[in-house]
Order: sequence, then C-alpha cells, then structure tokens
Amino acid sequence: MLKETGKLLGKINPGLRRAVVPWIIRHPRYINAFGKMLRSFRECEAARKNYAENGTVVPPVMILSITSNCNLRCPGCLAAAAGNIKQPHAAKEPDLTHDQWRSIILQGNRLGVFCYIIAGGEPFMYSRLIDLIEEFDDRLFVVFTNGTAVKEADHTRLKRLANAVIVFSVEGSERVTDDRRGRQVFERVMKAMNRMNDQGILTGVSVNVNRANVHEWMAPDFLDSIIQMGVRLVFLIEHIPTHPSLSKVETPLNESILTPEERAAFRAKVLEYKKTKPVFLLHSPGDEEHLGGCVSAGRGFAHVTPSGDVTPCPVSNVATHNLTNAPLEDAFRSPLFSEIRENERLLETEGMPCALFAHPKEVDELAQKVGAYRVGEGTGLKSS
Repeated sequence: MLKETGKLLGKINPGLRRAVVPWIIRHPRYINAFGKMLRSFRECEAARKNYAENGTVVPPVMILSITSNCNLRCPGCLAAAAGNIKQPHAAKEPDLTHDQWRSIILQGNRLGVFCYIIAGGEPFMYSRLIDLIEEFDDRLFVVFTNGTAVKEADHTRLKRLANAVIVFSVEGSERVTDDRRGRQVFERVMKAMNRMNDQGILTGVSVNVNRANVHEWMAPDFLDSIIQMGVRLVFLIEHIPTHPSLSKVETPLNESILTPEERAAFRAKVLEYKKTKPVFLLHSPGDEEHLGGCVSAGRGFAHVTPSGDVTPCPVSNVATHNLTNAPLEDAFRSPLFSEIRENERLLETEGMPCALFAHPKEVDELAQKVGAYRVGEGTGLKSS
C-alpha cells in the first residue's frame, strides 16, 4: 500500500512524494488511511471523467470558507476583501449551517471532488470543523488556520485522524509575522505547530509573500528552521492587494506587490528549493504557468463562501449560484465558470499575482453578460 501511495503522490507531484512518504513511514497510522484515500482518489478521477464527458467540469479541489468569524484583523486580508469575513456593524447573510455544509460535501463527493481546502474566517472558530473531517475520512481536508484558535480538544481529536493537513499562516520571522498579525501571534503559532508535529499531525505553512518578507524567504534560514520542526508543505502565495479602506494600516499597493525583478528572483529561488529541500512547495502564481494559467472556475478548484455563494476563487466576489437554493452541479455548469475557463486571456496573470485581479474590466463585463452578482459585504479587490 505504501508503494502504491508513493506512486500516486509521485504522479501528482514528485516533490509531494519526496515530502510525504518519509512522514508516512514515521507515522504508521497514515498507511491504512492512505490506502482508503487512494481508492477514493481513483473513484473521484473516474467520476470527474464521466461528468466531463457529459459537459460538467468538476474540479478535484473545493475551497470552503466555512465561517465568516475570525479572531484576528490582519491588514490586507483577502477573505475580508472578498466579503468572507464579518465586518463590525455590517449587515451580512448568515453562515451556512452544519447540515448545509454536509450536503455540499456529499454533493462534491458524488461529483468527484477529492480534496477540501478549509478556509474562513478562521476555521477553528467553526465548532464542528473536526466533525466533518471525521465523518468524511476518505477525503483529504487541508485546513488553513492562523494558529491562534486551536483548542485542547482539537489537538486530541486531530492526532487520531489521518486525512487532515493543518496549514499555519505565517509571514516569516517573529518580527514580520507580529507586525502584520498582532503581538505574540508568532509565538502562539509556533507553539501550536510544534505540538501538532510532535503528535504526528501532518502540517504546513502558508505565506503571503510581499515586499516586506520576500528577502526572508529567499534566504533559506527560516525555511530550514520550519522544515526541522517537521513541516512538510509550504504554500507561497504572492501578495494580492486589497482595497485600502479595509484597513488604515494597509500597505500602499505599489509597496506590497513584488516588483518584476523581485518576482523573477523569487521564482528562481523557489525552483532551487523545489530541487534541494525535503518539503513540498507550491508557489502561486508561478506554478500555475505549468498548468496553462489560472486554475480557478473549476479548472483546478472552485470556492464556496460562508453563506453558500459559489465563486471562481476565494479572491473573486462574483457568483451566479448559491447552494442554499441550487445544486453544486449547476454551479459547476454555469456560464460564469465555463466562460472563464474558455477565455485564455482571463487565465493569464500578465505579471500580476492573480489572473482575475489582472483583468478587472473583463471580469466586470463577463459578470454583466452572464447575470452574475457581487457577494458579501467586502469592498472587493482594487483594480488600479
């Protein structure tokens, strides 16, 4: 079973096999669980193929913003910009109930979705998060957390599971993390991450790469230190600016996005790390170039907001379907998704960190054409 799992991980990405197989060997409880998930993965592949033959493009991954609650207020938060986080004194649609989230996952499973990325808000503020992970133990759950809301009971339950990856958001060193996320956040994140690694829970880190921290990540010291802690996955997401009214401390747009020179140098360093570091690295948007551009709108993933709107990606706030009154399959078949997938220009980042962000005029025109609406109470992404 371990050999089959290694082959599958290598098929997905050689770096993933190099990072995860040694972890499985050191933590045997993963072996049987991965066997079950391997069978599920193959069933999902077959289901997506069948639906594709009938004109429905089903992504292998869904991103679920499972709650609009968050205990931090980080400048430049994309979830807040897209309207996925509750703002003080703002009217907002209620979050989905637990039964509604279960229904969405059941629909996704039937259609061939294998992996659920859990976002927010802060996922650990959703009281029944681990209930979902336990119930659907043949699916992979990747939980992105700020690391400050994990409870004692969460540790106890997670260490018995083998279908969850917990990804902690950090900026880099203690100084740059606390500058953005708040005093002593770095210390709390490291404590939670260390504990999970000690308990044999698969962990990763997610980084908002911007001009303030890019040079820390181009020097290998911090990356090496978190690898030594036991982290196996690293998501390097280049900063996408948000509307400055979301925070008085938001860095001006031209001071936060990487310059072309910084982006080129950073990409070169990432490619070096991919060859030399025992960790799986995913770099956005750099890695999307090998996939023919942006993988939103069902090409690789789709996104569900806390109130049930289906958007092309977490930073997009346009939708045509809400899952409180429409099935998931209809959302995947929507003209909004199909037109984005078929428009090669919309899939190109053109030197920006996000393809849809790079084409605000075209996205607005498409939204009007297909009758899409704006979701959430956020101000949206600033286009210029």
